[in-house]
Amino acid sequence: MSRLDKRTSTSSPWATAVITAGALVVVGVGGKALYSGLVTFVKQDPLAAMRTADTSEIPLNVGIQMRGVSLRHYEGKELTTQCNLDRIDVQQNRQIYDLVGVKNGRYATKKGVFNFEAETGNWNGFSQSLTCSKAVRVSGKDLELTSTNIIFDQRKQQMDITSDVQGKAFGGKIWLANLSYGFESESLASSHAKWSGKLPGEFVQDTPGVSGRTWDIDIKNNKLKGDLMEGTDGTFTDGEIIVRAPKKMSYDRKKEILTASGGVLYFSGKANILADQVVVYRKEKRAVLTGNVQMLVKPKKEQDLPPKQEELPPFTPSVPDDILAKRPLPENDLKQKAEQVRDSKTLREYPLAVNSQKIEYWYRKGQRRAEITGMPQARQELPEGQWRYAWTERAAYDGEKELLKMFSGSKMRSRMKNSVGDDLNADWFEFSTKENDDEYSAEGLKGKFADTSDEDERPDGKKKDPPTGGGQSGGGGLQGPIGTNRPGRLLRG
Repeated sequence: MSRLDKRTSTSSPWATAVITAGALVVVGVGGKALYSGLVTFVKQDPLAAMRTADTSEIPLNVGIQMRGVSLRHYEGKELTTQCNLDRIDVQQNRQIYDLVGVKNGRYATKKGVFNFEAETGNWNGFSQSLTCSKAVRVSGKDLELTSTNIIFDQRKQQMDITSDVQGKAFGGKIWLANLSYGFESESLASSHAKWSGKLPGEFVQDTPGVSGRTWDIDIKNNKLKGDLMEGTDGTFTDGEIIVRAPKKMSYDRKKEILTASGGVLYFSGKANILADQVVVYRKEKRAVLTGNVQMLVKPKKEQDLPPKQEELPPFTPSVPDDILAKRPLPENDLKQKAEQVRDSKTLREYPLAVNSQKIEYWYRKGQRRAEITGMPQARQELPEGQWRYAWTERAAYDGEKELLKMFSGSKMRSRMKNSVGDDLNADWFEFSTKENDDEYSAEGLKGKFADTSDEDERPDGKKKDPPTGGGQSGGGGLQGPIGTNRPGRLLRG
């Protein structure tokens, strides 16, 4: 449980998914602008003075062909849209316009000015739709995007892009598939979105270990309506951590609350974490993990390795005392094994599995702390079948002081056991999680220490009973009150 401060990295990658929403909307700016200008153009009759023009080189289905056309669209006295066209072919039915060479497009909005261009386009008066094909390019202050086959439906007030959208947006590379956007409802849907780049500072403020690195974000089935953004199967990685939310994800942009549910996974060099649900309150800098929260803290020798997606091993439950007491411990090298199990320095040499029902973590710089509830437990497997086990009713972690405290409650006392037979319980235990700091303190400490000395006989001259896993027998076992607020080495009293 000494790595809870590393959980801070899980929150920001999910929150940054909202940056993709802006790029999804603005990709339609170019087509929307051309659409606005062209509709104004069509509603007029600019062709009257050109009906006697030479049409010898014009296809039979084309009634009028114009070259070097300039379109401008005003809202009141303000010019909002303008572009140049290499050519317009108006078919004989005067309902279908073929466009070639859309250039120097400019569209002014409240969010800034966007430039656009397209190779070809087609206005269909029957269906009231504009199709831009081959290549559409949109650029602005924070983006530069390209796509093909964009359809604007005037009746539905909707934009559909069935081909890929790709380019740069918000300082990174972006790729989108199957985009649909409603102009009046401002609702958006996309089957797949990817973004790669450095996260904007407002998303990573007060979140240590996140800013300054390149992130790869991948989300499917995106939906955006109003302030609520939803998606599934999200993956976020910066090469040092990997976060996966395989089922539902949602982000409320107004409240700045991110929710991920359905087996949320976090992988890093230091720890792997699994939880049924994660909720991040960005305004409060608080993250809440609930439901079958499992964490595997990796041994120190593996903590510099790149993260990888892997299954978390099942948490091994505590063996009942009546069964454990009947299991004899191996007599060979018992003293050496006891020293290994009791030595807190070996805590960082082997994997440590942690399990609870809820972890609430405040990650604001200078205020890092965690509350762990729902019968938190920690188990560590050592070589040759040796183990350590600790559990409590609730625990608290001070990330600034690096202190972990286990509290007893009405149902149970905080307890620690190991495979050599030591069994301690207390009203509370407090441990330092700093490197090379093995001090602890406790109040109301009681318990038993197994006798692991090499001597075969007890002080009364009789043969010692063989030590057992529960520490229920074995000459010299320390019993009764051991100490109060007394520092010492972990599991050594």
